[in-house]
Amino acid sequence: MNKFMMGFSCCATAVIGYVGIVHPDSIPLLRYLNIKTPHFAAATYSKTSFGNGRKNADANYKSQVLSLALHYDLPASYLLSLIILECGGYDPCGQRFEPKRFKQLKRLRDGKRRKFEYLRSSDLKGKTDSEIRDYATSWGPFQIMGYHTILLSTEEAVVTIEDLKGTDALDIGVQWVDLNYGTLLREDRYKDAFHMHNTGHLYPKSGKPRTHDPYYVAKGLAHIEYFENAFLFDSELKQPVVIPTIGGASTPSDTGMEVVFIEFEPINEDLKDGDTVYDWQVTPSLE
Repeated sequence: MNKFMMGFSCCATAVIGYVGIVHPDSIPLLRYLNIKTPHFAAATYSKTSFGNGRKNADANYKSQVLSLALHYDLPASYLLSLIILECGGYDPCGQRFEPKRFKQLKRLRDGKRRKFEYLRSSDLKGKTDSEIRDYATSWGPFQIMGYHTILLSTEEAVVTIEDLKGTDALDIGVQWVDLNYGTLLREDRYKDAFHMHNTGHLYPKSGKPRTHDPYYVAKGLAHIEYFENAFLFDSELKQPVVIPTIGGASTPSDTGMEVVFIEFEPINEDLKDGDTVYDWQVTPSLE
């Protein structure tokens, strides 16, 4: 009996230890005490080969993402990481048809189900099977589902499937992120944000994540760490100047603000108080 209990205790300790390392947030005591522990999976993925995705995102999307992140008050590191997870940083990016969504949307259109997420049967009235197929396909660098164009559209501006895969795809994708879980990002709740984007739900308080890839969130966190370190490295080299927000940009949230470094052409001459650079007047704080 003693041997059995000893063996059982050892197995239980091993299981708890493994879960604590791989999924520390699943341990109630740590969540209750608000103890943040290292995420082993994220640390592991941060050392694996993510080179191509990161290089692609940096080359194809970085400059646009930095501008959009500043406008919407969202972390650029998250947006670039999400692009890697969803499309590998490629431009143009691919598309994914989801047969299950296709069946669900067809049943909604045909009146065989009352609702689907925020959609009602009237939203799909008169839509052809081809149009429903487009709605059941994800598009663009963030792989936004086609049926989300219905929610994104307003009386002033209608968003179409062509928009999701056209030149405005990145902007529309960031709008979608901001509309659905921008608050989470401004509170640095990256795990919840990744899980929300992939599943429509917050990261589970207990148990494993429900993402299609069990390491989706861990990979995203590793990418964020990489980009934040890269931005910090760039800032130390370039010593960027913090300037007032350009008129028309959104007002930063009180819950927090990510620092975005803007790249300017190097200026060699010695600037003095009163001189102007790119229409910004030099202040004594720049000396």
